[in-house]
Amino acid sequence: MVGNISFSGMATGLPPDLVDQLMKAQQTRLKALQKDRDFFSNQKTQFGELKTKMLALQSKLEEMQDATQFTPHTAGTSDNDKLGVSASSEALAATHTVTVQRLATHSTRMSGTGLTSNTATLSGATTFSFDYNGTTYNVALAAGDSLKNVAQKINATDFGDEKGVSASMLYDGTNYRLALTAKDAGAYVRDGTGATTTERISNLSGTLSFNNGQSLASGGFSLSTSGVDAELTVDGLSNIYSSENTVSDVIPGVTMSLRDTAAAAITLTINNDTDTLKSTLQGFVDSYNEIVDHISKNRTGVFSGETAVRGIVNKLREVLNTETDGVSGSFSLLAHLGIETTQSTGKLSINSDRMEATLESDFSAAAEIFTDEPTTGNQGIAFRMADLIDSLTDTSSGGVIEGKNTSLDSRLKMYDQRIERENSRLEKVRTRLTKQFAHLEQLTSSMNSTQSSLAAMLR
Repeated sequence: MVGNISFSGMATGLPPDLVDQLMKAQQTRLKALQKDRDFFSNQKTQFGELKTKMLALQSKLEEMQDATQFTPHTAGTSDNDKLGVSASSEALAATHTVTVQRLATHSTRMSGTGLTSNTATLSGATTFSFDYNGTTYNVALAAGDSLKNVAQKINATDFGDEKGVSASMLYDGTNYRLALTAKDAGAYVRDGTGATTTERISNLSGTLSFNNGQSLASGGFSLSTSGVDAELTVDGLSNIYSSENTVSDVIPGVTMSLRDTAAAAITLTINNDTDTLKSTLQGFVDSYNEIVDHISKNRTGVFSGETAVRGIVNKLREVLNTETDGVSGSFSLLAHLGIETTQSTGKLSINSDRMEATLESDFSAAAEIFTDEPTTGNQGIAFRMADLIDSLTDTSSGGVIEGKNTSLDSRLKMYDQRIERENSRLEKVRTRLTKQFAHLEQLTSSMNSTQSSLAAMLR
């Protein structure tokens, strides 16, 4: 619409902004339309916020469909310098005693002689061979290769799925030596007593002759470090061997890190991590309550009388109050975990005393209530509520919120059209009034001029 219009020095004596004053009286319908449009626009925004919060809860629920989220554990030892430990969700709360008799070591072969110069190069092409984990590897070397080049070519060997061999050049203060170390620790073959019978690196073949007259013969490579398996005793069970110093196949769900030998038994303790589990459950409660808070904040406003919102609340509550089938114990409801609904607000809260008592009685109760998947009956809450939110928010299956958004889009489009038509009408009214009062001003001015002329003639 055009801006304000005023007439200066009007001959009629009427207010110069008379058109604007008259137009204000014409704005009533437009203001009502704009007010209604603002309401529905805000309603669409709040439904969008509701959908965002519901999807955030769904995302958390999908994470909680993993049962391992509900069985965290803490682990520690009485001597962390010698024995480290970690526990997964598969572990069981318990106390163990561990004695570490021996650490696993890496098999290393070292040249018995060395080169006085690290710039010496091979006099001619040759092949250097060795067995690693029972397979023979041949490394082609060229004339002009230095000891460093030899180590690099061994390291570049394709060992397939095996960890391989690491070659390096070492300086002992007088000579440069070639060292070959198996990347995997322990013995390639050991006997029943844990003794190594076959090293991972063996049967070296080939002589490396250099242009300074020195050479490294395969027969001169000695076993500087024997690859042996770690040995430990757990809860009195002896003769436990491991090719690595990280042992994860003795106590289910527990990984032990052997750091040093220990003649005295070390105490290893696994505890249920109730604090972490509580934090996981609190995250669910907080995410759910964000939805309730958003609905409550708009209950007397844009959500007033909305059956779609009431339907969403009722369906969510139904999931909360329905038992999970197929649980192994006597706990099948959120209330059994101490997750309770406050009747006055509809929000969830945690009864810490009840939750601690339940978890003390059955630490797996939360996992079953949220993640159980029986062949028949109600799945865990994490599955049921996530599926419900999907049906309410899905754009392809006609979810409630999507249907509401479609309806609001149509209504907003209708209001935009009505507002556009009303603006057009008001523009025409303004144009008509402007012309009418301009004509009235012109007519009044002419009459005033005629009156002045007659008055002058009669004097």
